[in-house]
Amino acid sequence: MNKILLMLGLATTMFAPAQSPLTNSNCDITLTIQGEDGTNGVAVAYNPSTQLYYTVFAGNAVYPIEVHSSTGTSLSSEEIGFDVRGMWYNPGTKSLEGISYDNQGGFEIKLNADGTIKGSSASSFAYGMDGQTVATYAAKKKSIMFVEGNTVSFFKPGKNKSKTLTLTPTDMNASLNTNGPMYTGVKNYEIALFEAETMTVHLFSASSGKETGKVVLKSGKCGELGEVPSYFRVSYCNDRVFLFDTEARTWTGYKLF
Repeated sequence: MNKILLMLGLATTMFAPAQSPLTNSNCDITLTIQGEDGTNGVAVAYNPSTQLYYTVFAGNAVYPIEVHSSTGTSLSSEEIGFDVRGMWYNPGTKSLEGISYDNQGGFEIKLNADGTIKGSSASSFAYGMDGQTVATYAAKKKSIMFVEGNTVSFFKPGKNKSKTLTLTPTDMNASLNTNGPMYTGVKNYEIALFEAETMTVHLFSASSGKETGKVVLKSGKCGELGEVPSYFRVSYCNDRVFLFDTEARTWTGYKLF
């Protein structure tokens, strides 16, 4: 019986459908920012255990980190304490992690069981990237990912040597927001970059660097963005790309797969 169950489990895994990107995606959630400080939204992170979102700004340590419900309502807001250039939820540590301006330091934000913020700690380490370059977390690689130009760098946390990959967009003239790096973890579509002019997410393979897909973002129920982000203000979590609208002070989410 155990052998039969094992074979059935293997068969289910072998024939599970691979995820494919949508052709078009309508916005299906907005995260409303409570505070008035900050314009360069830099990250949205998602805790699947508590179904809570966390949003932060770049530019100043006094800017807020806000906790949002699964429907987008802001539940709490407090000073982040770091000049953030990237933040993510690490399922391994069950904490929020990130880097600060000039990648001169990292931080960890401990969470209570209900997802509320417990406390934070800082560490000092430089990855050697440009001071404004934003980082994200490549969970399947257990690596911190940066994008500068067409070069993607993967660093193991606390290590100063990286593995690099060159991206080859289908249209080399496309203006991609490399300061809003996204890692989806979906096979063959792991890396994503946003193009403001066409409201398009470009997807790339993490093994070859080749462009493998595109998703055009539509307003759907959320309304048109007042200002489409060409620098900063792009993030990814919970299968969605999030764009920050400085006029409405909302993050709008679009499901990619």
